[in-house]
Amino acid sequence: MFNMKKNITLIMLSIALFTGFNSLLFAEKNKENSMSYVGKWVFHSIMSMDESGRTTFLNAEEYLNTLPDFIDKNNTAAVEEERRERKTRINSVLEICKDGMIYMLMSIPDNVPQEKIDKAVEAGVITLRHGMMMLGKPQPWEDRNGELWVQIGTVDFFDGQGQKPNWEKCVIENGLLTFVTTRYKKAE
Repeated sequence: MFNMKKNITLIMLSIALFTGFNSLLFAEKNKENSMSYVGKWVFHSIMSMDESGRTTFLNAEEYLNTLPDFIDKNNTAAVEEERRERKTRINSVLEICKDGMIYMLMSIPDNVPQEKIDKAVEAGVITLRHGMMMLGKPQPWEDRNGELWVQIGTVDFFDGQGQKPNWEKCVIENGLLTFVTTRYKKAE
């Protein structure tokens, strides 16, 4: 009886050690995956619908030159404003940091004078990071079993439970990271 208890104890200890070791290996693998996300990701393409309703991705040039139907192509001011906004989007950057935060950054349009930028920063209207404008506050990100998840806000519960974080899974395929509707490639 004593030997049986001893054997069971040894088996359980072996299982615990093996499981713990595998957990450590899995955690290290996830840490390596997480580190591959870290860095700056630049615009590659943006999701759009073609005439048949299929999802497609437009590269920077296509996106810049494919104006939405609601823009009057004869109104040069409207066309230029739309293109200016699209250039800003094309120059967007996702900065994924080791500290578990992700920053969404956009370039400041060329036509905005530095004095206006300085006043906006001073008034707390915009925040700059690496000379780019932060979109909102930095958001947490997590590696969940080898998948990148980003908190994109909160969801309200109407049953009195308050708010719950809303997480979006980023798809990474062929070296491209898809975040909501935009694909990014890792900066060199």
